[in-house]
Amino acid sequence: MYGNHHGEFVGPRPEGPMPAGPVQPYPSGPPQPAPAPYHGQALQPHYSGPPPSHYPGPHPYGVQNYGGYPLYRPPVVIVNDRKSVTVALLLAFFFGPLGMFYSTVVGALVMMLVNLVVGILTLGLGLFLTWPAGLVWAAIAVSEYNDRQMQVATFR
Repeated sequence: MYGNHHGEFVGPRPEGPMPAGPVQPYPSGPPQPAPAPYHGQALQPHYSGPPPSHYPGPHPYGVQNYGGYPLYRPPVVIVNDRKSVTVALLLAFFFGPLGMFYSTVVGALVMMLVNLVVGILTLGLGLFLTWPAGLVWAAIAVSEYNDRQMQVATFR
């Protein structure tokens, strides 16, 4: 035996001289591709006798059984990704437009710009109007998001 556990060959040392030149990977040529099926016909197995005894029989519930391996329809999993209106309102109240990123990215960017402009023009007093507007926008955006998610989950 020669070699080790680091990926090198481990086994009996070959007898005689090593072959000179490149070693052919396929001594009888490369493998040939399988023939293409005819249109409208399924591939037929080469074995035409009865199935071996280790193949299961027909499925009792009518599941199609091809070559002993039943084909099951995978289950449909609907992930209902809802957002909380309460969390949206709390984030928008405490963090303003930054908190609106939870409910709507576009709305958060618009409210940042609006708060900046109104805050500069009114020396901050206009924020008493734009801050509650951001709260309302965040709540409406989350509600519409949840409605869209419910429609997607219903029509799949």
